[in-house]
Amino acid sequence: MGWGGLWRINLILGAGFALFPNGLSNKILRGTTLVNPKQLQRQLNHKDADKLIQFNQQPITPKLEIGGVVLPNYLENLSFGFFGSPGSGKSQSILQILHALRQRPDWRVMVLDRNGELMEKLYREDDLIFNPKDNRTIGWSHCSEDAQFNTIAAGLIPNDPKERFFSDAAKNLIADIYSRTYSNAEVWEVLTSFSLDQLKDFLAGTVSKRYFEGESGNTAGSVLATAANQMRFYQSLAQCPAPPEFSFSHWGRTDDERWIFLSLFEDDAETFKPLITTAFELMLRGLLANERRQLKTAVVIDELGALSQLKSLPRLLSESRKFGGSAFIGSQTTAQIEEIYGEKGSRIILQGLATKLILNIRDSATAEEFSKMIGIQERIDITQSKTYQDNGSSSSKSQQIRETAAVLPSELQNLPSLEGYLVIADGSSPAKVKVTPKSYSSDIPRFIPIKQ
Repeated sequence: MGWGGLWRINLILGAGFALFPNGLSNKILRGTTLVNPKQLQRQLNHKDADKLIQFNQQPITPKLEIGGVVLPNYLENLSFGFFGSPGSGKSQSILQILHALRQRPDWRVMVLDRNGELMEKLYREDDLIFNPKDNRTIGWSHCSEDAQFNTIAAGLIPNDPKERFFSDAAKNLIADIYSRTYSNAEVWEVLTSFSLDQLKDFLAGTVSKRYFEGESGNTAGSVLATAANQMRFYQSLAQCPAPPEFSFSHWGRTDDERWIFLSLFEDDAETFKPLITTAFELMLRGLLANERRQLKTAVVIDELGALSQLKSLPRLLSESRKFGGSAFIGSQTTAQIEEIYGEKGSRIILQGLATKLILNIRDSATAEEFSKMIGIQERIDITQSKTYQDNGSSSSKSQQIRETAAVLPSELQNLPSLEGYLVIADGSSPAKVKVTPKSYSSDIPRFIPIKQ
């Protein structure tokens, strides 16, 4: 370095000072503190031991496990939420839960099985499959259910807030058609072959006949179209050779230990959505009608947005312990839940899922919401600095108290696959966990078509 360079450095040091941070530390004053999986496990083990002593119980194994953290039995009836983008580890986590439940004689499962992926790994000989296009399916009709016809119709026809009259009228129409028919083939024939005049005569003496009379007669076609659009699955039901004897409400109400796999493939997703939604709703109503069953029931829906609104789901989440049921719900975004259940309903559902695994979240609004759910912390930041001048140096400290998220939304958006945060609403600290993929043998075909 030449003399010119040294002269410039001395000039800078003599005229002012340079600030160099000598140390930076921070301390959480209150709020959420993140822990590692081992620390969370110790917290859970301590609580579990206390509860087992309190109620004079023995642990039931295998216990459920999420991200390497073994969960106490007391959490099993408090429902679970799995949230993450495609490929984040959500489905793998649910599969591992189901594999543990498969080894537990005190549990049974009703599961929405997208593309048959779960069935091929978990199905046993006595289990039930419901898919009107699958040769192994159980048979179902409105006549096989214990529920009233208007209850079945309410599950089939979703509420339309913009056209509430037509959705309500369509429910009445379907309930009245059910009261006059005795098979799936008859329902399909009435919906597709009857003229409006024939339908008017067919419905004589019912509430729905009013839609075909006077000025209301002009709306009959719209009411019928609203109903028919949700009932297209009846074409497959009408051709299904299985005896239509199964009752989802009876299964929910009793201690039938057989698992039910409701397989739903992409090509049929929209057509079968009303049917699968109704099957879950009928089962939930049966489940919530009997507190004295011995078996616990897992209601597993990997993508809640794949179904229409389940009106009994919020009650299951709030009263699951009382009725021995637990929901295992997955979703990619909170917007998918809000679209179906509304803002208030979405909050009720998210609050009712006591244990949450939050994986990679691409959606910014969802990431912000889950960041708040993980928790806020108040922390004190202490900065120590040294000031260098030409006549010596001095040091100083500064403190700043600030409130911040324990996990920032951007951190959730940038999580690698199979990494996330386990949040348990029992006073335990949230922990960052990793999901270790496990492979399971595929023992049966995902789909066997009905022979025509």
